[in-house]
Amino acid sequence: ISAFIATMHEAALTLAADLAERSGENALSRRWLELAERANESRKKYLWVGDEATGYFRNVYDPVKKEGDDSCFICSLAGDWAMAAGGREPRLRQDMLHQALKSIRRKNMFENGMTDQSARAEQTSAFMQYPVAYFGAAALFFGLSDLAWDFLTLQDRIVTKAPSSRYNQVLTYEADGTPQGLPYYMTAPVTWLFLDRLSGVVPDLDRQRLQIGSDWLFRSEAVRVPVVLSSSWFMLECVRDRNGIRLEFIPVKTVRPFRVKELVVRWPDGASGKTVSMDGIEVEPREEPGGRFVIPTDFDPGKERLRLECLL
Repeated sequence: ISAFIATMHEAALTLAADLAERSGENALSRRWLELAERANESRKKYLWVGDEATGYFRNVYDPVKKEGDDSCFICSLAGDWAMAAGGREPRLRQDMLHQALKSIRRKNMFENGMTDQSARAEQTSAFMQYPVAYFGAAALFFGLSDLAWDFLTLQDRIVTKAPSSRYNQVLTYEADGTPQGLPYYMTAPVTWLFLDRLSGVVPDLDRQRLQIGSDWLFRSEAVRVPVVLSSSWFMLECVRDRNGIRLEFIPVKTVRPFRVKELVVRWPDGASGKTVSMDGIEVEPREEPGGRFVIPTDFDPGKERLRLECLL
């Protein structure tokens, strides 16, 4: 059982079940969700090492031979991030997600570089770009924004050393940050996936739903975040003070219509998600699992301005 394959296997089953449900294939959807639950249980049983304070997902394990590789593979949460990016809740408890992310940072990343795996005598070279999504974006989405920015600072320092730049990067980097391999590679665009996680945006054009909200978005100072969807471009402007949170959607450009009938917001801890006004009119959101509040709306974020206020 590979840590990477295990997390992606669970994500593939989960997202396939979602697609099947949308297509009316309910029996298939139920079956795939059952398999995804089993995959999650075996993943925790065979791959999780240590206690809640120091634990992590080991790289690989053979339950027949009872042999494994206890190094900490950096992309062991890639599927959890993929599920969240697809609008589905990961099955791992939040404390386990947080601990796994902290362990990856501690075991895989050094002062001037990182390695794909740790706890080995040799340090394998790293693909610096991919963890922007499956580590940095995951940390941001799951509420560890400081950890996410800490990694992005390290990553940016490495990929801006010659001959690399933010627009053209070599294939891999040694643990001390020394570039090696192909003199160029096509991985810089993965940073756009991190941009999505700043706002916590998850569009669902089929169901006319738009989800937003991240740990970073609702910090105390005012922030403005660009959101670039295939249908709409807009800015999210968020201001938080002692009274509450003011959130404004500012249209920039529309590519094709996207009527949002349900706005799903993940308010931060301490916010009264049930006390919300929209353009000055009080509305009553519906609470969903995962700390999400569903607000009935009818607007196109690429064309129309919308302002929300939530009490603290």
